[in-house]
Amino acid sequence: MRKERKGPLGMVAGIAEDVLAGQRRKQARREPRVAIYDGLGHARVLPEDAPGRGELLELAEEMTKLAAPE
Repeated sequence: MRKERKGPLGMVAGIAEDVLAGQRRKQARREPRVAIYDGLGHARVLPEDAPGRGELLELAEEMTKLAAPE
């Protein structure tokens, strides 16, 4: 939650914060991530430095290509 600012400069700063937050969310959606689901369906996202993460991403890309050929 962002702080409400008063005055015309505060409004401009608030708009700029909203735009930057939107850009960060958009960028985060573009980055590949690995989610592991347990038996109950709860997801856990692996950190970027987790061992085996790269291999899992490669496997997911291959599976996606096989499921939806061009």
